[in-house]
Amino acid sequence: MGQFPINSVPFPATEVHLGTSNNAPHEFKEILVLPASVTPQISDLLMPVSAGGKFYAKLYEIPNAMPRYYGVAFRFGITDIGPVNVFFHPSTAHAHMSPKDYIGLGGAWSPLFRYVQYFGVQLAAATPNMVWVMPMIDSNVWPNIGILKSSFVDVVNTILVEVQKVAWPDAPGQTMVRNQTALQTVILSAFSAGRISMSGARNVAAISNLSREIWDFDGAGAPPPAAPRGGQALRYDQGSGPGGPTLFHVPRPRWVRFPFYSPGVDVHGHIPQRLGYHAATKSAFGH
Repeated sequence: MGQFPINSVPFPATEVHLGTSNNAPHEFKEILVLPASVTPQISDLLMPVSAGGKFYAKLYEIPNAMPRYYGVAFRFGITDIGPVNVFFHPSTAHAHMSPKDYIGLGGAWSPLFRYVQYFGVQLAAATPNMVWVMPMIDSNVWPNIGILKSSFVDVVNTILVEVQKVAWPDAPGQTMVRNQTALQTVILSAFSAGRISMSGARNVAAISNLSREIWDFDGAGAPPPAAPRGGQALRYDQGSGPGGPTLFHVPRPRWVRFPFYSPGVDVHGHIPQRLGYHAATKSAFGH
């Protein structure tokens, strides 16, 4: 198995995220959705809960690759790095993230790192053994996923070597050799138009062969994802009508108990920020 050069990059805090956890894990609580309140019944209100804990938020760079940057989150105390959740963010073009600012993640690119924090605190709350990875994909290769199309397993295992060094500093990560892999299971997740990239990733044999679960947070731009063979697809959207064991409609009226609620609030962005706790709890992996 190949190995890519990789750098751990310190990333400064901003008004929307805490940046990387460079010497110690972040620790805080967030207002999340209580998992028990996420029912298929659209009339059941979602209930807020203050939950969280310690987690690492890291940024890794693979020079001369595209994607070049990877946001990574995992809880403090993780004991297994085999389950990996690969998250596909919304279109950077739609969010006005310019390709000229990509190197160094300047301009509108910096706020994208907030998803590392969103999912890091939710993994801390749910306590799974799961590494969450967000390829930060420039519009030039979105949605064809760039180097991940040809070298997905090698890229993810390169990142997992670095994760080991942080998670278990008394037993530093070892360079993987051919036919040896830390990656065991892939969960594919996406928010909004990130569903387009996620759908493309499912057509890549190396990804499809490892994919066992889908988390879809108010996805758009592609058909709703079907469950992988032998797995499940957890879907959260603002639809109405009957839900199901893995389909949860969470439109605005269900959020009335939350402090940010108002009759006109847009809950689109709150769905990944607060319902990842439920997904991580309901997941078949990491427990």
